[in-house]
Amino acid sequence: ALRDFRKIGRSGYDIGDLSWTLPNGDLSSLREQCQQPWTIILALKNGSGLARRERGVFYQVSENLDRRDVCWVVLSLDENQENWRETVSSRLTSDETMVWVGNNPRVMESLGLVVVPQVIVLDENGKIAGSKVPLPSEGLERRLRALLPR
Repeated sequence: ALRDFRKIGRSGYDIGDLSWTLPNGDLSSLREQCQQPWTIILALKNGSGLARRERGVFYQVSENLDRRDVCWVVLSLDENQENWRETVSSRLTSDETMVWVGNNPRVMESLGLVVVPQVIVLDENGKIAGSKVPLPSEGLERRLRALLPR
């Protein structure tokens, strides 16, 4: 058990069974929602100017890369449903995949989240790929071009 605990939030840890709430209120999981081999997650909380900026740039990065093998997810760590509704209402497009896990310390720990906003990259095996992934405005696109298969 201690060995598994040490893997949490590190490269190679599988988080495919992470449960979350969809904008329509249904429960789902990462595995059910993202069928593509790679998943890029932007974890954030509502109300921050930095979060709004990073969401916009995250969307631009997804458009610029235009990859069918990547699932792009905005993961809300909003503390309550009111904040979550505000996050959903600010969707850039209806195609934007948004999910809510609440302000759950276990989820933050399992994803290796120290601060938000933060980007998590999951490889084709559902494992955390690499560490210290830059924010969208700080070079995410460049990092993904180097990390993702051609």
